[in-house]
Amino acid sequence: MHIFAVEKNEPCAAGVWKLSDDVLAQAEFVNEAALKRFIACHELEQWPTGYEDVRIIDSI
Repeated sequence: MHIFAVEKNEPCAAGVWKLSDDVLAQAEFVNEAALKRFIACHELEQWPTGYEDVRIIDSI
């Protein structure tokens, strides 16, 4: 997998990046987990946000 990027302003510099096999494997793992969560939410008709509990801020 390669990413090609070209700046929109002249002189329109360009670059190419190659994603390593390790990065692609990590991305596949993350995507598979997200799909499993999506399927479970769809089947249960529950769409948790991850922020269901009240959180207290007591310092900054």
